Amino acid sequence: MVETFWQDARYALRTLRRAPAFALAALVTLALGIGANAAIFSVVHAVLLRPLPYPEPERLVQFVRRHPGGPQDGQTGRRYLFFRDHSDAAVMAAWRNPTGINLVAGDSAEFVRMMPVSKEFFDVFGVRPALGTAFTADHDRAGGPAAAILSHGLWLRRFGGGRDAIGQSIVLGEQSHVVLGVMPPSFSWLSPADLYVPLRPSTTGPGGGFNYGVVARLRSGITLEQANASAAATWQAMSVEFPNQILKGELPSGFEPLQKNLAKDVRAALLTILGAVALLLVIACANTANLLLARTAGRGREIAVRAALGAGRGRIVRQLLTESVILAVGGGVLGVLLAYWAVPVLLTLTPPGFRVYQEVRLDTTVLSIALAIAIATGLVFGLAPAVAVSHASLVDAFRETGAGAISSGRSAWVRRTLVVAEIALCMLLLVGAGLLVKTFIRIRAIEPGFDLTNVVTARMSLQGERYATPESYLRFFEQGIERLRRIPGVRSAAVVNGVPIERGLNLNVDILDVLDGSGKLRFEDALTDWRYVSVEYFSTMGMRAASGRTFNESDTKGAPPVALVNEEFQRRFYGGESAVGHRIRVYDSDGAIEIVGIVRNVKESGLTSRPIPVMYVPLAQANPSGVRTSHGYFPMSWVVKTSAASPSIEREIREAFRDLDPRQPVSSFRTMEDVRSASMGDRRFQMTLLMVFASIGLLLATAGVYGVVAYTAGQRTREFGIRLALGATRARILRTVIADGVLLAIVGVAIGIGASLLSARAIEGFVWGVSPRDPATFAIVAAVLVVVTIGASLVPALRAIRLNPIRAIREQ
Repeated sequence: MVETFWQDARYALRTLRRAPAFALAALVTLALGIGANAAIFSVVHAVLLRPLPYPEPERLVQFVRRHPGGPQDGQTGRRYLFFRDHSDAAVMAAWRNPTGINLVAGDSAEFVRMMPVSKEFFDVFGVRPALGTAFTADHDRAGGPAAAILSHGLWLRRFGGGRDAIGQSIVLGEQSHVVLGVMPPSFSWLSPADLYVPLRPSTTGPGGGFNYGVVARLRSGITLEQANASAAATWQAMSVEFPNQILKGELPSGFEPLQKNLAKDVRAALLTILGAVALLLVIACANTANLLLARTAGRGREIAVRAALGAGRGRIVRQLLTESVILAVGGGVLGVLLAYWAVPVLLTLTPPGFRVYQEVRLDTTVLSIALAIAIATGLVFGLAPAVAVSHASLVDAFRETGAGAISSGRSAWVRRTLVVAEIALCMLLLVGAGLLVKTFIRIRAIEPGFDLTNVVTARMSLQGERYATPESYLRFFEQGIERLRRIPGVRSAAVVNGVPIERGLNLNVDILDVLDGSGKLRFEDALTDWRYVSVEYFSTMGMRAASGRTFNESDTKGAPPVALVNEEFQRRFYGGESAVGHRIRVYDSDGAIEIVGIVRNVKESGLTSRPIPVMYVPLAQANPSGVRTSHGYFPMSWVVKTSAASPSIEREIREAFRDLDPRQPVSSFRTMEDVRSASMGDRRFQMTLLMVFASIGLLLATAGVYGVVAYTAGQRTREFGIRLALGATRARILRTVIADGVLLAIVGVAIGIGASLLSARAIEGFVWGVSPRDPATFAIVAAVLVVVTIGASLVPALRAIRLNPIRAIREQ
């Protein structure tokens, strides 16, 4: 059996060497399909399938709040502590997303990402520091000793990998921290962090906001169902002891598998992309099957000779299948090599929204699946030509060409069916890509509400004690703005605690002048985005006032407190009435704040998000507690308007702040155009991938149409010669050949339109501002496919009309 297989394999390799063009075309076609699938599947495997790289990952769960609209991860400090202390089903740990802070060394500082975690955090993941120890309960209590655990990268960068780093002191935000330990290089979690500090969750007010994530490890022998039952009972107890922790309409909290929860934001997109690349593989396989059919049609005499010498039908089929499997495996090997190159490129293109928590690699599982796909491709799509040739007539095969029997009837029908399928699948891919392109164009055209032209932002962390008092940060802001104004080409400069399009600081606000029927405040503890701004912020950003005034130099610390609100704030809390002259309150210590102006809505929370209420306070009047809270969660931003784009502006800004305070580094520079572009990263990524797959699919479909029309025209050479000899015009022959391809395109487009309409719901969540059944997109894609088909049919058609009728009749 093995010897027979090797004989078939050796014969197949000799046969393929005699047809290098065919072998190369088949290998490239399969490599594109299998390589693209291996690359995408490697990401899907890392995110959705491969177990998390921690001990007993099946016991890791995420603690979530449940609402009718779906689970949410954010927890308050009070909630976390209550569940941690009362849970008998799981060991719970909390963290807060990394924030920027300055690590000071001598007269210089480095911006690093600091992640606060609870003392149980590393135990829950079953990972201990590679050097030193983890946090204890003493570290995680309010007022506990300041300590830090370094990431492996920071340890190498700052301490050269020396073991004497343990016990040394580092300065974070002007506060000295003792280095307790160093994490192993393999440990990473959610957003990458340079170091970890004790969490010490806030329990003041409603609990410090829903700013904490909580992960847990189920205790031994506890199932997820049992843990959720325990969590529901704990939630009931909390609702009695802390009723202000329960939100309106909230359901009992519970647990979800951690890996499933981590992937929830990208699962649908990844599966859609995987579906698209699977369609590409089917197109590649159909094209390969067509190549095999055309190849076997030209081997009629060879197959007939083998059959006449005693080779049975099964023997012939096995030989042809061996050839197709060898081709498929070769294509699979090339595809894997292509995937090795493509995966790093794919990860480079991946936007921050597509979080990948594990290393993406072509591991044994991915390689095994790629090999299985290759072998299955060879067997399934090599079967049609093998069966077709095995049914060929020996008498017809011994004629001069020997191709007639193999190329007619069932074989011709199969080839046409495969091309129609390619066109239909290509239609499906192109419609999806077209809808995403149209979505991207629509989003790109959204007016953000401010001027992006030549506006540069420089972010900086002011977390820590160095600029903790109003006197210190106001003096720093004043001096910084003055230095920025001196830079040649700078028209204006300002300060803000968060630029538009990105998330800002949410604070509770009381609307003091709006009462309900009982005389109580109708809007108490409502949420608003809270922004402190310097006087020139609105002119620097090109933001316009709808009514009232903006801030001026008289809005100082001792002056009556004032605020600006946006149009959405006015609409939501004041209805049709003007908000100017009304009063609001954020901090009791500030008292009532008068609204002196209305600013037009800008895209504060994303280009496609609905407007949110926003209030602006003058920098000099910003509540110190709000400023410290904002700096604890977000970097502040310097905003600079230049007269023209300047490649040296970044260097000049850095030098200005280095002269002002060398221990206060700029963490990043971005233009506002960069900010807008980053907000569209997810959609750009999806659009780019689908466009690439659709383009490859279109190329393969075009090659398929060309192959079928060219082969069919070649089989009709004698017919065309006779028709030309009898007086048929060459234009008529041209139309006949092109019509053959156009008919395939029309049938394929019709099927593709139906499939696209049926699958519209699958892409509905990825489009914006356009219907997933957009007629214009369908019409354009259909027209493109028909035009491309005509182009592919034109070459064999021109060859047909250049025939010499007498020679064609004689040769046939």
